Amino acid sequence: MKNGTCPKCEAHEVRLVKESVVELAVHLSWSKVAQVGQYICTNCGYTEYLVNDENLLPKIAEKYQKIIPQSEEIF
Repeated sequence: MKNGTCPKCEAHEVRLVKESVVELAVHLSWSKVAQVGQYICTNCGYTEYLVNDENLLPKIAEKYQKIIPQSEEIF
């Protein structure tokens, strides 16, 4: 969606909501958060939430538990 194309309907009607009633962010430390942007296709309504600063993705990976797909679970 960051490229302006909706992955669901392929329309070029994607909007970035920067200010909304609820601000979304991922807590990283007492003084740092990763802001999350809301991307909405105004053609079909499909919505995605993406971290605005991709440089913070490694810190998120460090802090939060990885979800292991069932096919990779060890019994």
